[in-house]
Amino acid sequence: MAVRIPDMAIRNYLGHEVHSTAGPLLGHVVDILADARSGTAQWVVVSLRGFLPRHRALPCALVLRTAGGLGVPVSRRTLRDSPQIRLGTAMTARQELDLHAYWIGH
Repeated sequence: MAVRIPDMAIRNYLGHEVHSTAGPLLGHVVDILADARSGTAQWVVVSLRGFLPRHRALPCALVLRTAGGLGVPVSRRTLRDSPQIRLGTAMTARQELDLHAYWIGH
């Protein structure tokens, strides 16, 4: 089932740098995952800085707009230790439960 993500979500997130609110660049938003029923953006997928491509999802509720892009109140380690996301595939219910469980605990 294709989900239309609102243009506002695309403009607000896609391609923007993501910084820890402490300052360091964590990566860039490379995808947005939306609720299949409502089309509401739920997760931003961040490509982490580094030599190997690694992708992690952050709840949209944690993402703050800043003058320099997007800020999140998490450390590089917290984001890096979160469950990995595979680009180009739909998120399974199990993956979403794992993400919710991880972020509730952090």
